[in-house]
Parts: sequence; C-alpha cells; structure tokens
Amino acid sequence: MRKIAVMALALAMAAGAAAAARYDPYKSYRFVLYMGGRAVAGATSVGLPTNGDVVDYRAGGEPIHVRKLPGRDKYEPITLERGVTYDPEFANWAAGAGAAPKASLGLKVFGPAGRLQASYSLTNCWTSNHHALPPLNAKGNDIAIEQLELQCERVTLLGRR
Repeated sequence: MRKIAVMALALAMAAGAAAAARYDPYKSYRFVLYMGGRAVAGATSVGLPTNGDVVDYRAGGEPIHVRKLPGRDKYEPITLERGVTYDPEFANWAAGAGAAPKASLGLKVFGPAGRLQASYSLTNCWTSNHHALPPLNAKGNDIAIEQLELQCERVTLLGRR
C-alpha cells in the first residue's frame, strides 16, 4: 500500500514539474494575436476602434423630419503597441507592410488574472505601419515590436466571458 502511495506521489510530482516546465512566452501579455490558430504575438496595448456611417434620410411626404439610418461600417486601423513575437513567419509577414498577402487573424483579450475576457476575429488584415526594434536580448530569439498598425476589412466580436 505504501509503495502505491509513493508511486502516486512521484507521478503527481512529475506531472507538476512538466506543467511548471511549460514555456508560454505570451503569458504576461494582456492581448495575444493569433495567426492560423497559433499564438504569434503579444502586446501590452491595443487600439480597437470601429466607426459606422450615419445616413440622413428624408422621406418625400415628411419635409420636416429627417430619419437616421445606419450606413456602411468603417474599421479604423488596429494598433498594437509594445509587443513581442517569437514567430519568424509572423515577423516577416508584419514587416511586409502592404506587400504581404492579407491574412485573417484572431485577437484574444485577457484580464489581470489571466482569464480570457473577449476574443475577436480580424478578417483580411495587412500591415500599413510597422516599427520594430532590434532584439533586446542576445540570448533570446524574440523580436520586439514597438508599434504595428493593422488594416482590417472586418472586426467581429466572437464572445465575451
């Protein structure tokens, strides 16, 4: 009986050590960008503005009243600031600044405790502005992003928690 308990404790410790050894480079970032289902970049600040046009409409029989109707949606550039990426494919795509093909991305917003707060789908994105710094750590393979501006055709809220 004691041998089984010792064996179970050893397995539990090994599982705990394996979980502690897991390396998540974007764990400390509140905003994580996804490309093709994998996390590719983290950022500390994200501007996610949207605007919609308002169309004034006056019916022919109502000369005094003007109705307001929803017009076309416009999506302002999404700006990621003070970010980092460990994915060279994403870094090359982001550095393309308009020359790279459009890509659909995902954006997840995490709260202070690390819980998922909201997730967005960013459709047909391309970079219009990219300010990168050289790697700050000679031993690391991360690429720092001071500012990345994404142009997207559509921004969809997938869910809030």
